[in-house]
Amino acid sequence: MAMGTHSYSFSSVDKVTSCGDLLSEILLRLPVRSLFRFMSISKHWNSLITNNPTLKSSLYPHPDDPSGLFIPTLLGQQFIFVPFNVDNPVKAPFITLDIDPSAECSVVIKQSCNGLMLCCNELPCHERICGITKKHYVYNPTINEITTFDGPGLPAYGLNHRGINIAFDPSKSPHYRIIYIYYHRGKHMYQINMYSSQTRVCKLSLKVEMRRYSDIEFNSGVYWNNAVHWIDRSGYIVYFNLDQQMIYQKLTPSARLDFEFKNYIFESRDHFLLVEIIMCPPVSKFKIYELKRDYSEWFVKYNVDLAEFGGPLREIFNVGYDVTTEFDVLALVLGEKEGDSFLVVEIPEKIVRLNLELKTYTNLHYITFSRIDQRVCRRFFQWPYMYQFMSLSTAGFC
Repeated sequence: MAMGTHSYSFSSVDKVTSCGDLLSEILLRLPVRSLFRFMSISKHWNSLITNNPTLKSSLYPHPDDPSGLFIPTLLGQQFIFVPFNVDNPVKAPFITLDIDPSAECSVVIKQSCNGLMLCCNELPCHERICGITKKHYVYNPTINEITTFDGPGLPAYGLNHRGINIAFDPSKSPHYRIIYIYYHRGKHMYQINMYSSQTRVCKLSLKVEMRRYSDIEFNSGVYWNNAVHWIDRSGYIVYFNLDQQMIYQKLTPSARLDFEFKNYIFESRDHFLLVEIIMCPPVSKFKIYELKRDYSEWFVKYNVDLAEFGGPLREIFNVGYDVTTEFDVLALVLGEKEGDSFLVVEIPEKIVRLNLELKTYTNLHYITFSRIDQRVCRRFFQWPYMYQFMSLSTAGFC
């Protein structure tokens, strides 16, 4: 009797697994981690999961559009959250970063990328050596999921830590990579090490001689086209292709002009965007460029004149060259449809949203503390020292 029961049970399971439609219905109800495990059972299961559009979108979802910015206060672990939509604001997933109550020193955000935040447990400044950190964290604030792993430790003699970046695209893979940049001053040599969440191993990727990139803020990389991109003050885009593990460079449109300017790079909806603003003489007009995917050329995406947006912007920027008004671009977001693209700009005492097509202006936040105090402590133009938030509700990416 027992044998008969066992035979009947096996037959039922066999029938279910051989019926693709029924099996798909069952798999749709499973968590993402289970789906990834079942992909390794057999080629049939792998094909069934990856060829089903609904299952594949569960495995590799596109993150939501960015919905706000985290801006650290002078205390470092406390943040102002600035939602992009004032009519239907997203609730901040946190205001105080307290992801590791047992940490012996401050946990700070280093970077955000497609819904994940890269954080480090930093030693106090008087104890810090070459950028060493005790722990690294990859944090999904949407679902409060945290992965902890050890930092790289003490670099080899002569190497100085220059930056750390996270590369993550959930629409292509559940795994992220951490890129560490070191500089050997005596040899004018840069070294890049890469950590993979898939292998849990950090390996040397590249050593390359570069003499002219001392002005790059290597903590402010932008991930796009399977590469991490940085920009320097003289108008060079430097990027590291993660598959080829090679460094390349691209001149910006203003790189050879004899102007003092500041520049910002952004990724939005899989587009790579550049904002270049002439600082001297100060003007309210600037261009937003887009880079072709093959890196062959830039083209003008938007012509912007801040004086056209009305309100206090017209008063601030329609004053000629006698008054210098500092402003910073905090975010550049392309809309799903025409008329939805916008800039987020910081002007004195305010953060505002500017619709690029409709030329409309919206107050997002009044600044109640001095950001200038933070700015003068930074060596590079790669301000504004903020972190973009977008929802990543699917678990399993840490």
